[in-house]
Amino acid sequence: MSETISSQDRVSARPLRIVLYEPSGRGGVCHYTFELAEHLASATADVTLMTTEDYELAGLGRRFRVQFLFTRSLARRVLSYVRGSKGKRAPAAETTGTGAGPSAGAGALRRFRLRLLHRRALALFLWRRTRIVHFQWLADRREDRRFMESLKRFGIAVVYTAHDVEPHLSATPADRRELGAIYETADRIVVHTESNRREIVSTFGVDPAKVAVIPHGSYDFLFENAPPERDEARRRIGIPPGRKVILFFGLIKRYKGLEFLVEAFEEVRRHQPDAFLLVVGDIFAGDPDGYRDYRRLVDSLEGRRDVRCVIRYVPVGEIGEYFAASDVVALPYARTYQSGVLLAAYAAGRPVVVTDTGGLAEIVEPGRSGLVVPPRDAGALAAALTEILVDPERRRAMGERARELATDVYGWEAIAQKTIALYRSIAPPRGQGAERKVAVCP
Repeated sequence: MSETISSQDRVSARPLRIVLYEPSGRGGVCHYTFELAEHLASATADVTLMTTEDYELAGLGRRFRVQFLFTRSLARRVLSYVRGSKGKRAPAAETTGTGAGPSAGAGALRRFRLRLLHRRALALFLWRRTRIVHFQWLADRREDRRFMESLKRFGIAVVYTAHDVEPHLSATPADRRELGAIYETADRIVVHTESNRREIVSTFGVDPAKVAVIPHGSYDFLFENAPPERDEARRRIGIPPGRKVILFFGLIKRYKGLEFLVEAFEEVRRHQPDAFLLVVGDIFAGDPDGYRDYRRLVDSLEGRRDVRCVIRYVPVGEIGEYFAASDVVALPYARTYQSGVLLAAYAAGRPVVVTDTGGLAEIVEPGRSGLVVPPRDAGALAAALTEILVDPERRRAMGERARELATDVYGWEAIAQKTIALYRSIAPPRGQGAERKVAVCP
């Protein structure tokens, strides 16, 4: 019997032309976007990543295109050279996503330049018949919202992933107005957990039908090159043998609660004298008061034989070494929405202790892949860490379950399929929208 294929089926089988917009070029959202782009491309989507010229993952093999929209001006290149900091920069995802910015004059110049880059990008999208632009982070809220509106006028659908529903600890009325305008403009919004969906609906009045819950995937690619075994990793880092290592990993900011972990560690040491605290990550410089406080905290730990602090940005190729050296990963956050560190710990096969904030508790199977404690409670945090450290067999079993979850529940193949289904639900039909209006491109 012959099989007939409907025109709708033929359309759904065609590759979608997708652009992922990610202006930071390094850090957690950059790593997330790489994994998403790679697996969308593997699932037959035609994917272009639009990012910055010093893209951290440029050297990795990939199935998608990379377009360098964000480049440093000649003046900034010269200034960097004169200062002896050639090649270094503050990541856009940390300096612009919260609304903090430069002086009024520099800010106006920056926004004007960004507007020109957006016009260039729009012309490119029309020429390539792009159907969807998926924003992963924002270079500037107001300018990116205007860009979204321009895309929609030319029939290009807009998706925005709200990795953070709002700033973690200091959302102002202006923040909420700007974010509310972005949420109103986007055709669809992706969040990673049900708690995030509830918050964005209740806080911003977003239509629930507009919000898709798609999990944050695990970071398997960080461990593809077989990081060293535990003992070798510890030798390289400088951790004495026989220690039980608690890892805190990532950019140190106020909402991440490092101070509660340091306090809890003193209690852990009373029960586990061989416990060792490994703190890895740079201190966020965009918050001067926070930088001063955490610099003092880190300085107070220097010289201790049971603590090792690596205060710098860690390149992708070194990340696996720190997770390999750990026994348990601590996320003592005062507030958050989701964490790539948690999914990296799962990919490394390490149990976690997280606080019950944002969507973290939805990702952890209590007693199986980790433990959940109240935020800002150093005593509860200490008890949970001790509970995992005292029982090596249970610790091993929890790590195995974490690795299973990384592969099964938080594997990127399923996430890519859910994302493509979302795209197809809003993509303008061929012959309409961007493809119909391509003739306007100069």
